[in-house]
Amino acid sequence: MIQENSRLLTFLTWLADWQVVPVAAVSSILIFSERLPTAAVVLALLTVPLLWWLHRIARGCYFTSTPADIPILILLATLPVGLWAAALPELAVPHLIKYVAAVALFYSLVNTLASRGGGGRTGRKLELAGWAVLIGTALLAALILFGTAWG
Repeated sequence: MIQENSRLLTFLTWLADWQVVPVAAVSSILIFSERLPTAAVVLALLTVPLLWWLHRIARGCYFTSTPADIPILILLATLPVGLWAAALPELAVPHLIKYVAAVALFYSLVNTLASRGGGGRTGRKLELAGWAVLIGTALLAALILFGTAWG
């Protein structure tokens, strides 16, 4: 079915090659989850597995394997324990969401840099990724200033 629709396959391939772009947008929602409507946060959380599923359709795997997979899996498995042990779970949930956003951003960056399209690992894509991380970090630092509770 997907093989027949070349536009859909082209879009899915582009999405697999540049997965960091939509995940970065979703992560910005997740970073400020305590200030946004619950529906927006839930939609953003559901977007990440959807993007991994689309990556599987385009590339045959959910995400590129890394040496950090097992430690990240162990840390993700401890999140429910942290929520259970929290004195005020309503204050712990936004931090758990930020951790999930960080994991999603990590794997989207790995997927983007490990993909075959757009110059591969050593081409222009790696240079663009470096600039994107630099600019994204500066923008995130500026956004965090707006998210700080100064009073």
